[in-house]
Amino acid sequence: MNIAIVGGTGFLGAAIARALVGQGANVVQIARGQMTQTPVTGAKFVAAERTDSTALAAIFAAHHIEAVIDVMTLTLASTKPLLEATARAGARYVMISAVDVYANYGGLARMEKPAIISRPLREDDPVRKALFPYRTLPTKPAGIDPEILENYDKVPIEAAARANPSLILRLPAIYGPGDRQGRFAWLSAALRAGGPINIDARTADWAQSFVYIDDAAAAVARATLSGITGQTFNIATWRRRTMGEWAQHFAQITGSSAQVIPAPADAKALLFERAEMTDLAYPLVLDGGRFARQFGAVEQVEEAAAIGAARAWDDKVAADA
Repeated sequence: MNIAIVGGTGFLGAAIARALVGQGANVVQIARGQMTQTPVTGAKFVAAERTDSTALAAIFAAHHIEAVIDVMTLTLASTKPLLEATARAGARYVMISAVDVYANYGGLARMEKPAIISRPLREDDPVRKALFPYRTLPTKPAGIDPEILENYDKVPIEAAARANPSLILRLPAIYGPGDRQGRFAWLSAALRAGGPINIDARTADWAQSFVYIDDAAAAVARATLSGITGQTFNIATWRRRTMGEWAQHFAQITGSSAQVIPAPADAKALLFERAEMTDLAYPLVLDGGRFARQFGAVEQVEEAAAIGAARAWDDKVAADA
């Protein structure tokens, strides 16, 4: 299968390219090309803006593209040209979406007050009605243009994608080597300091899903190569843990005897800001059962190896800083 990955040289995009090449796909990595890009071995790199529909259509035609994986689905305005080019090429659009489309996220971010869904979220559960989640958050994700975050929202992009042959894949937070958002950097720092791991008690009891980068990429590759269209899947493992449980497990796996100690709010311990800024009555845990039944388990890398690699990456980033 001939597959283009838009946003194909970043953290997730490059990992998807490696997974697809490993499965024998012909892969074209597309990115802005503002810096020297090294394509994944066995893939091709082409520089293009995602907002240039004409250039994208020409690339898709030249490489006989059958599926387009869109990793950088940030705003509807920047995605419409790509949707148009994909439709013009007669290709299938594979959207990398996220857990933040669900109504539970709207509650978590205090954008709205939906009914709390305490169990893992399923694909048919309600999505947010309130839009543009980062407009109301005082702390923004690192590494993304503030102007883009102002109009960031995957909910309207999902709706637009469904007008054409498409596959929507919703992912939780992704961790592992290359993670510039530092999903577990706070925890690795606490472990380097020797512990204990003092976590705000409110956040310690809050549950969230994570997926390892190589597992996420392999899952996207399997779903894309299947040719399935018109469906939505959560890409998630079966694990359900609170942040306190994640922290304790992470410590044990990496050989630390440090213990998690829930701290009161006035201690301003680790993850204090998250507890202050959000409504932690709303968990963010995904149910990956539909994906597993269709494609097999998401988790392919042994968790101990995944967590060990994540800790090594965090420690390297800290040492290089």
